[in-house]
Amino acid sequence: MNPKQKANISCGIICFLFAAVYFYLTVNLTTSAMLVVTQISAKFVPKLLAGLIAGLSVLLVITTLLEAAPAADSESSIEAELVDNRAFYGTAAAAFLSLLVWYGIGFFSVPFLIAGTMLVNHKKNLLQIVCIALVTTLILYGVFFKIFGVPLPLGLLE
Repeated sequence: MNPKQKANISCGIICFLFAAVYFYLTVNLTTSAMLVVTQISAKFVPKLLAGLIAGLSVLLVITTLLEAAPAADSESSIEAELVDNRAFYGTAAAAFLSLLVWYGIGFFSVPFLIAGTMLVNHKKNLLQIVCIALVTTLILYGVFFKIFGVPLPLGLLE
């Protein structure tokens, strides 16, 4: 098994665990609105997202296991496929950390997740990191909370 296949299997397992933790944390998510559509979306959307993440991670592991290992042509091709472990495990750590603080600070964990992921993936422009993290968070807040009415843990804002 080459380094790329090992990384894909590790990523699939970590994403599956993330989906399981996310599913567990959103099981008791309730809504204060009395609309039936809002109540359905409050319970359905997080389960749908967790299911999609879990399904895609299982698919990644299966396709990686079914794919034949490439023949060792040269040392340069193997070196080209080496994984940046710091970025990989840093991204996983940022994702799980954002889940751990989800109910404490609520939706405010999303910009830290985005910024943390960008930092461990060697993004150096601090202004760009802050702008992307904040704009993405505001867009997600506007789409899911304001438009679709999906209740998000607001943490400090409640």
